[in-house]
Amino acid sequence: MLLGSLSAIYYSKLCNDYVRSKVLDELKDILDTGEKPKENFIMPPIGGRIDASKFIKLLESNSEMFVRCEQGAIGCEVEKKEDLSGETFQIST
Repeated sequence: MLLGSLSAIYYSKLCNDYVRSKVLDELKDILDTGEKPKENFIMPPIGGRIDASKFIKLLESNSEMFVRCEQGAIGCEVEKKEDLSGETFQIST
């Protein structure tokens, strides 16, 4: 986790040479001499490529516990769910 975090800082456009040298100093026990951290993979934004209603239906049909609140709601109703052992419990948010 430390390597991934410092790698993100190291390759940031906001990172200057001084900070990069300090990152390398911090990672000297993890990396070989002269080695730089691997650049993290950056996922592109999902944008409008996901059908939200289809995704919600998929979650509702496959999830053991899923609570959906209406937009603008202050709180969700308490729902009773049954887990795999047959015990009933309440979910409130």
